[in-house]
Amino acid sequence: MALWMLIPDKLDNGEAACMSRLGVFATTLGMMLANAPVVWLGERITRRVPIRAVHGFSAVIFLALGLFALLG
Repeated sequence: MALWMLIPDKLDNGEAACMSRLGVFATTLGMMLANAPVVWLGERITRRVPIRAVHGFSAVIFLALGLFALLG
């Protein structure tokens, strides 16, 4: 990941045109549209499932993904 961060981003022509017209506002709007349902669903899940179980489940998923990345 550290090496990947050193590689500069490159936009193709379509992405560059979109960025110049819509700018930061479109990015902020897109992130809100993507994050709002996740926050809403997460809040509903934590009402029914103990937060400790959610953290444990998340830790297992991240551990599995990390091992898969290292071994795969």
